[in-house]
Amino acid sequence: MAVLDWHYLLLALAGGILGAGLGALPSFILCGIFFIIGTVIFWITGDQSFNSMITWGPVIGPHTAFAGGIAAAAYAARRDRLESGRNILKPLYSLKSISVFLVGALFGLLGLIFTWVATLIPTGQGISWVNPIALSITLNGMLTRLILGKTGLLGYRAEKQSLWIPAPEENTPPWHIPPFTLLLVSLGLSVPTAFLALYLPWISGLLFGLAAVSLILIVFGFRIPVVLHIILATQLVTTATGNIGWGVSFGVLAALLADIFVCLFLDRGDTHIDPAALALTVIYSLYPLLFYLGVFQLDYIWSVLAVAAVTTGGYVLLAGLKR
Repeated sequence: MAVLDWHYLLLALAGGILGAGLGALPSFILCGIFFIIGTVIFWITGDQSFNSMITWGPVIGPHTAFAGGIAAAAYAARRDRLESGRNILKPLYSLKSISVFLVGALFGLLGLIFTWVATLIPTGQGISWVNPIALSITLNGMLTRLILGKTGLLGYRAEKQSLWIPAPEENTPPWHIPPFTLLLVSLGLSVPTAFLALYLPWISGLLFGLAAVSLILIVFGFRIPVVLHIILATQLVTTATGNIGWGVSFGVLAALLADIFVCLFLDRGDTHIDPAALALTVIYSLYPLLFYLGVFQLDYIWSVLAVAAVTTGGYVLLAGLKR
C-alpha cells in the first residue's frame, strides 16, 4: 500500500462498519474464508491480487474489520448496550445503534492508517522490521482500551491478586491452557506446519485460513485453542531460514508470548487487546533482529537446541508464574 488515497479511506470506514455489524471475531473468520478462496485462485491463475486486495484489503482485512469490531464492542459496553467490551463474538447489528457503527468505522479507518504508516518503515536487506497488520491491530486495541475502556492498559486486579493466575473467561475466546498442554499443542502444530512450509510451501498457506475458519467453533460455544499465531510464526521463520528447527522454536515462542500477553493485557481488562496479534508483532520484529545478528547461520543442531530451550524454559517460566 504505497499510496493512501481517499478510495482506501472510504473502504476502511466500510470495513469498520462491517466488523461492528458482524462482530469482530466473525469478521475475522470471514477473512479466513476469503484467504482460502484467494489461495485457490492463486493456485489456478498464479495471481495473488485477490488476497492482496480483498483478504488483506481495507474492507475484510483484520486491521479494519476486526479492529473496528473490537472498538465497537468496547463502545457498546461503555454505553451499557453490551455485557462486556471483551465480547468480540456477538454481531452488533442487533443493537441497531448508529453510534456503534460510527465508532467501528472510525477505528477501521485508524487501522488502515496504522497499517499504512507501518509499511513506510524502511526494510533491511529486503526484510521488514514489522508485520504491519499485526502491529496495527495491536495499536488499535491498546488505543481502544485507553479511550473506551475503564480499567487501564493492564487492566484491574485486586490487591495481592496475582497477575499470572487466570481470571474468569466470560466473553473472551478460551486463551488459557495449562502450561504443559499449551506446549504440547504448540509443538504438535508447529512441527507439521514447519514441514509443510519447507516441503509443500504451495499448500502450507492454507493452514492459516483453516485456523481462522476453525474459530467459528468458538462462536458456537466450543472451547478450542486459538492457534493462528503459532502457524504464522512457524511459517515465517521456516520459509525464511529453510530450517525446521528454527521454525518450530518460533512457533512455540509465539504460543508462550500469547499466553503471557493474555495475563498482562486481556484477562483483567474490559476491552479486547488481541494476544495473537501482540505475539506476532513481537515475532515479526524479533526475526529480523536475530537475522542481522547471524543467529540463523548457526549449524542445524543449534536450532534443535533452540526448540528444547524454548520449550523447557517456557514450561518452567509459565509453571512458576502460575503457581
